[in-house]
This record gives sequence, C-alpha cells and structure tokens, in this order.
Amino acid sequence: MRTASRLTMTARPVAAALAALVVPVLLVPVLVVSVLTAGPALAAPSARPVPGIVGPIGSAAGGHRERFTLVSYQAEGRREHLRAVGVLSGHGVARIREVTPHRTVTRLVFRHGAVRLVTYPEHTTVSVPSPSCRFTEQVRGDYAIRGGGQRYRKATGSGAFVTKIVGHLKKERGGACSSQVVRFWQRTRTWGSLHW
Repeated sequence: MRTASRLTMTARPVAAALAALVVPVLLVPVLVVSVLTAGPALAAPSARPVPGIVGPIGSAAGGHRERFTLVSYQAEGRREHLRAVGVLSGHGVARIREVTPHRTVTRLVFRHGAVRLVTYPEHTTVSVPSPSCRFTEQVRGDYAIRGGGQRYRKATGSGAFVTKIVGHLKKERGGACSSQVVRFWQRTRTWGSLHW
C-alpha cells in the first residue's frame, strides 16, 4: 500500500506552516486515525475498488474483510487508540514506527499479537485556518498489511484509508493565529482485507 504529528502570520504563511506541522502527523495514520467516542462525521470513502477485495467475504481470492480505526488527541503523539472490526475484532494500541513523505509504518498491537500496517498517502487536502483558528486536513490513500507478531506474524492484506484531522491553533492578542496547536483530533479509518 502506499502511504499514518508546529509565529504570527497572514493566511497564506499560516497555510504553509500548517502543511509543515500537520502533514507529518497525518502520515502517521493516522492509519494515521475515527474518533472512537467523539468528533465530526467523516465522509464515506470513495467508491473505487479496494485492492484485495475481489470476491465474497471469506473467499480465497479476497481474504477476509477488515476495518481498523485509529484515533489520537495529541498532535505529536506516537500512540493512538485502536479498534478493529472484522476477522480480527477488538481494541488495542497503534504505535507509530516510521514516518516519511511517502509512507507511514504503524504497529497495531492487540492482546494476541500485532499487525504491521503500512499506509501510502495519495491525496491531501489542507484548509486555511478560520477566524477562530480552526483548521482541517484530510488524507486518502492505500494501505498494506505486512506481517506482524505472535498469532498474526504471517498477516497480509490491503485496502484504502482516510485520515481526518481537526485542530485549533492558539489565537494571538491581535487576532492572528499562531503555530501552537491547542486542540487536536485525528482519526484514520481503513477498509480492506486481512488474513493470516
């Protein structure tokens, strides 16, 4: 899969600063990351086919369907809340291992083992901070499962992911937005296949 955390300035410099601040966070995905308990609704993923799902659930060709949800409330955090639904179901912790402009490697840790998730971002949208210094960012791309540990050491799979970030920057006395993030929420959702 191709892949997934900050001076007072005018709108354009702020947007540039946000790209520098937020893009590394998104690459975490956030896979990097839905808020399990709160946060704005995320638009449905695109209707394009998901790699690895080419037959009915459980078929040899497509593997088993799986959805991961990763959530973080810290802009520079390396741990995220994790929930899995599908052939592997349960809660766990997502630990960011490697972040580059082209991919993010995250270890999804569950009770009986871990799964290595690699996300590859393909499209990123970043908003300019609003008058209240709120900003958003969304990243879409593909992911691949490449092994793991214990029960899931031979895990494989692939699919698509969407990461959404909503944050607020600190507002300066003059009304301009600083680069300091005071509130942050990131959610990554994946749709695809998993088997081991």
